[in-house]
Amino acid sequence: MKSIKNIFIKLGLAKKEPNPREILKDGLYSNDIQKIRNAIDLGADLNAIIDAPRDRPLHLAVDYASEQIVMELINAGAKVELAVYAYPCKTFPLSHYADLANRPNLVKVFCEIEAGVKPKKGYSPKRF
Repeated sequence: MKSIKNIFIKLGLAKKEPNPREILKDGLYSNDIQKIRNAIDLGADLNAIIDAPRDRPLHLAVDYASEQIVMELINAGAKVELAVYAYPCKTFPLSHYADLANRPNLVKVFCEIEAGVKPKKGYSPKRF
């Protein structure tokens, strides 16, 4: 049954279903908040590894996206404590990863979250 659907898609007679994971990944790389919101609405797993051997959405957001997108992910359920950065000899929290990426506002936000302070809806790292 699936192969018939693929044939119809290739012929342009059917539409391919959107893949929330790919939409999320594309939105993070292109810093597009609308794609991020669309992926969230489609049920994207915000804590799954989505790229490379260990990158979760928050890793990619620290590297490529705005602080607004980082907060959008956190408010939608992305868990800072799961997005650790693992080296062969040691594991570092996301605050360390943000520091390496030279994102001081995010370092402060992640340190607060890692200390158990949950940001409120509409919270912005610009307050620092």
